[in-house]
Amino acid sequence: MEPKIDRGLKSYEVTDADGTPLGTIYINPADVGIVARLEEAGNAIQKLADGLTDDAQISDVVDADQAIKAQVDYIFGSKASDVFFKGISALALLPDGTMVFEKVLQAIVPIIQDAVGDAVKACQKRVQTRTAAYADKTKGLAPGQKA
Repeated sequence: MEPKIDRGLKSYEVTDADGTPLGTIYINPADVGIVARLEEAGNAIQKLADGLTDDAQISDVVDADQAIKAQVDYIFGSKASDVFFKGISALALLPDGTMVFEKVLQAIVPIIQDAVGDAVKACQKRVQTRTAAYADKTKGLAPGQKA
């Protein structure tokens, strides 16, 4: 018998701006650890990008690109960067002047925020259901006993 564990993973089909499928990522978006990893990695990624100066060598850019992709993988606990970047640099510039990694972070933050909010609401409902029987402080008292 093989143990089957529900880890709360959801699949998200990732497409580019033109609708071209890039792949599927699997995450538990309500994993509270993902919020901490997102913040930590976001700071590290911004520091890496800001550290690149106009006189950066190609090797510096390649190293920063690999480090940014590693941070994205850290957020998701999988090789999500392969899907999000699909063979291009995380530092690739877009027509509006932003970098691809910025668009990736902008796309995933709302998904995580919504899922975490939904998970918190579901948890509160579950706790309330299980503790409702104890809300009546007189329940279970002997006759004449005060709460």
